[in-house]
Amino acid sequence: MAIGVDLVALAGPARWPELSSEAVQLSETAGEVRFPGALFPALPASGELVIYGVANSLAEWRKLQPLLLAFAGPTLTDFTGTPSAVDASDPVEGLLLAGGATVVAKLRPGTFPHSREILVRALTRLRLMLAEAPDLAVARPEPTVRLLSAFQDALNGGDVGEAWRLQAILREELRLDAVNLTQLEMQILAVAENWIAIRWHGRFESLALSGPSPATAEILLEAIYWSVVYDGEAATERPVAEFREDEAWPYVAALLRLAPTPSTSAVERLRTLATPLGMGPAKPVSPEPASTVEVPDPLARAQAAFLAVAAAPQAGDPATDAALHEALDMLEPEAQAGLLARPLFRAIWAEVLARTGTAAPPADWHEWLSRLGDTEFDAMAVARQAATDWRLPDAPLDPAVAERLARQISETPTALPEERLGEALPYFVQWAQADPRWPREGFRAVYVELLVRTALSARRGEAVLRSAARLFEGALRCGLGAAQYRDVLDAIETIAFEGVSRANAYDVLELVDVARSVSPSDPARLQSLIIEVVGVLQSVAPRLSEGQQIALLALAQEFGLAGPAAAEAAPTDEGLRRRLARKVVGIYTLTETAGRQAEAIMRSTVPDIVVNLNHDHAASGALAALVARSDLVVVTWASAKHAATEFIKARRGARPLVYAAGRGASSIVRAIEDWVRTEGPAGD
Repeated sequence: MAIGVDLVALAGPARWPELSSEAVQLSETAGEVRFPGALFPALPASGELVIYGVANSLAEWRKLQPLLLAFAGPTLTDFTGTPSAVDASDPVEGLLLAGGATVVAKLRPGTFPHSREILVRALTRLRLMLAEAPDLAVARPEPTVRLLSAFQDALNGGDVGEAWRLQAILREELRLDAVNLTQLEMQILAVAENWIAIRWHGRFESLALSGPSPATAEILLEAIYWSVVYDGEAATERPVAEFREDEAWPYVAALLRLAPTPSTSAVERLRTLATPLGMGPAKPVSPEPASTVEVPDPLARAQAAFLAVAAAPQAGDPATDAALHEALDMLEPEAQAGLLARPLFRAIWAEVLARTGTAAPPADWHEWLSRLGDTEFDAMAVARQAATDWRLPDAPLDPAVAERLARQISETPTALPEERLGEALPYFVQWAQADPRWPREGFRAVYVELLVRTALSARRGEAVLRSAARLFEGALRCGLGAAQYRDVLDAIETIAFEGVSRANAYDVLELVDVARSVSPSDPARLQSLIIEVVGVLQSVAPRLSEGQQIALLALAQEFGLAGPAAAEAAPTDEGLRRRLARKVVGIYTLTETAGRQAEAIMRSTVPDIVVNLNHDHAASGALAALVARSDLVVVTWASAKHAATEFIKARRGARPLVYAAGRGASSIVRAIEDWVRTEGPAGD
């Protein structure tokens, strides 16, 4: 339609800066061809939200009016279908009239809890319903679910650059809404441990107040702890009276109620700090005697469940979805049909079914795996949330739980179930790593089966390799029998050796570092893996970077494989040697053998380089000295303590500090080379 309202001029009188972005986005209907009329939110002097439904002709109004009644009628607002009187002297309404509005309806939310948010969500659903007819002329080169899986792979492996690249694609191609894109941004910043950037992000407050997902709540709480409570430079917590005065502290109570349990050590520390101050989760209340407990009317319960889903994040919430399923199941068929006759409730129910299928959402991975063959089941959406919501407890578990899960993974049928499991593997890795007892010895069979499934799937690339490396390490650290050990190395070979190139050579070398970090159950099989890796990489040595050639040559020499073919791996570029000459490099890692291997590699390449190592679990004088005197500090992402990392960041300031994504020597060499190539000192 053509409503010529000046949106820039309208923003001020309508007080859009004070409204949520979701509400303001309703004004975009003015430019949407499929939307009859337009919607304009405003905040008048009374402070009560008003949504103007505007049409430029009676014909347009006849299309708009029944839609407004269906999605935002008397159930949610005071709108009964009749146009409203318009005051030309009102700043907002005057601009609407000047823009061509001939019929105007004013929609004011009811007085029930969260009425404003529910009204905006209802109208957003109306807008999306009208806009979602498929455009067959537009083809997506990569489905969104695959991009999100690849994004999680990147996070699992600490590949922040790849995660930003994928987030940019999702943003530029409008695959996700603003809220979900912001949550992805928060996940990247959390992996990078950039807590200050999270704390002072422009949408921190709005996310904290919007009832975020458990995963996002956990990230926001970690940012509060590390930027508000913990003093990195002093390596201790600030005084209680000081951090309680911070602007972020009032958000702690609400976020703690949303965060998963168990959570990260920083979030659990916040629980301890908040509870004595009366800010923690409410204490359990003793149940009243059965005779005094009020049983809600089933119809009222179902209506409340619908409103709860409407108030939940747009991506959905498994708990509210399950509650709606349960509430509807308790109704008689006639009552259920009466509720679903309302267009708004019908639209909400359709959204829930799209996420869960006809059955209630699964409660654990066992149920999730059993429903992979259901075409109506949104397996990926559930898996994304399950990675946080189904976190294992910080307690021993019955071994039968892991055995059953491993068996189900192994016996996943082919076709659709197998394809869906393959796409969900990054979320399994995320879930496994979030286990407070990771790697959990009793779950070794699960880790092995997940690795085998990764090898069998069609998913490949650097991010997949890094994600698989985490599972590989977890399985090895649990201790494997000879047969399982061979299965794991077979799976890793399959994953690693498809399309070896300069892009993933470091990742292949990192797998060798991981394998060597644990005493082998079958030394001959480990030797075979190393020979295979050296042989494959030597075949592409001329195309490798200088750092990759150096790391490969060191590996080949260590295992007596530096024969004539090793000449192919000799560095042809001496950029590292020139630029690192007489430099001091500090390496912080808790994996001491990896640090010593990286030191040996760098010293063999740059004879006059100084390499200092530190393995302290917390701030110390030695760590402070390393940070102070180094030209470059390398921190291993997967082998560091948060407190020590915060101490290093605070003491380092703006001087060069880089992160190695893996635990091994290859990752450390890679981080040094990347710094030299992009930010390091120029050659002489």
